[in-house]
Amino acid sequence: IEWILQHGANIDERVGDGTTQKYDGFTALHLAVEEEKEWLIPTLLAHGADINKRVEGNPIDTQKKQKSALQLALESLKTDSNHPNMRAVLQNQPKIKAVIQTLVDCGADQTHLTENEKRELAQIDWQSTFIDNYSKMSTALKRVYRSLEYKTLHDKNDRGMQPLHQLVLTGGEDDIEWILQHGANIDERVGDG
Repeated sequence: IEWILQHGANIDERVGDGTTQKYDGFTALHLAVEEEKEWLIPTLLAHGADINKRVEGNPIDTQKKQKSALQLALESLKTDSNHPNMRAVLQNQPKIKAVIQTLVDCGADQTHLTENEKRELAQIDWQSTFIDNYSKMSTALKRVYRSLEYKTLHDKNDRGMQPLHQLVLTGGEDDIEWILQHGANIDERVGDG
């Protein structure tokens, strides 16, 4: 994928020709979300994919038309927003949970979400999501995510540092590589500037 992108592939090219097909109107990012390939999302975004682009064209499932990548991921939960135990539901769907977390961490616009989608998103316990998904990571990485200072990869603490900055000071090479692969901005500066 890296090679194709480096050699001129249009990152936001849409699938299909306007006829009704399963993925008609999807971009590569929409496909990665639909197929729950959370590891691919940061790569696509790093190469300029529009995280907020909506499905166009004539997909077979017309309810997917005009949905953003985040909305497609939330739709994949296939749960009632009033489900009494969202945590149990999510435990059975670790891939889509990781997709949703990656999209949120990478700055997906949430202002266009419906009220039900906002409710579903709000019910997800992100701190436990980090711990569940990253239990194999080092103590330094776990400490950064358990910290109350950070809710996403892009939050800054009171010293103006994002999780990436903390890991440069306290983590190992694998931690830094991992956090960069999951959407941390390598060029983000400490503080406001």
